[in-house]
Amino acid sequence: MQKTATVLFSTLGVIFLGLILVAGGFYMATQSGWMPAGGGFFSSKTPATNVEGENTPFTLSAAQKQALIDMGIDPAKIPSSITATQKACFVSNLGEAKFAEVQSGAVPSVIDLAKVKACL
Repeated sequence: MQKTATVLFSTLGVIFLGLILVAGGFYMATQSGWMPAGGGFFSSKTPATNVEGENTPFTLSAAQKQALIDMGIDPAKIPSSITATQKACFVSNLGEAKFAEVQSGAVPSVIDLAKVKACL
């Protein structure tokens, strides 16, 4: 009886550990951008509408587009303008100086993109 219980609990423990590892792998894949997450960075949100005085035009340079492609991000999914709320989020996460650099054409790092992921 004791041997059967030991085998049963060992088997259940291995299955449970395997499920935890698989769930952790999926979580890490969605967080690192290897796999799209519902409502995350890769979501198919429609670009913000252009309301006079409310949205700021935001165009990507060729280097920025290539950096996004290298990171597995489709540049076509990045909106062409950002709302005042998004701009405030970018500035609070990156800082005014870094936001100005990126807006003027500097290529953001992976860490910068991770910081502003929630803003999009």
